[in-house]
Amino acid sequence: MIKIRKAELDDLSQIIKILAGDKLGKFREEFAEPLPVNYIKAFEKIDANPSQMLLVAEDETGR
Repeated sequence: MIKIRKAELDDLSQIIKILAGDKLGKFREEFAEPLPVNYIKAFEKIDANPSQMLLVAEDETGR
């Protein structure tokens, strides 16, 4: 079963990790821990915009 929910800041690291591992994303995304601050600022800006909603999909394991 897949659960769709609003993305939270705690999800950001996993989101960037997935994007950076993608065939195209590996050329434009930079995954590091801690995350570069530009990702956090971008997430917060999008999250604060009432016209936008970031969603994540999780399977039954919570991934």
